[in-house]
Amino acid sequence: MKFVVLFTFPFFSYRPSPFFILDEVDAALDNLNVAKVAKFIRSKSCQAARDNQDAEDGNGFQSIVISLKDSFYDKAEALVGVYRDTERSCSSTMSFDLRNYQES
Repeated sequence: MKFVVLFTFPFFSYRPSPFFILDEVDAALDNLNVAKVAKFIRSKSCQAARDNQDAEDGNGFQSIVISLKDSFYDKAEALVGVYRDTERSCSSTMSFDLRNYQES
């Protein structure tokens, strides 16, 4: 799994994609490598890329990351939770914008 992550981002730097969905990309990683992947994704997000002028070079992207590790999702800008609504017998979602609570 580590090798997939290792080669995924350089490949997409060569052939950029504007949007990624990553499903538990951190599952096989230890906390140190989870932090590195999260930092990389955060640095290449569209807002960070605009701040660094990388967006003009096509290096910025948007992403949805599915993770169960708090060391990964504590670096997110927003969280979306999916839960079972037993009254309506369906799944429901809730979202939380974390940008107001970011550490300086």
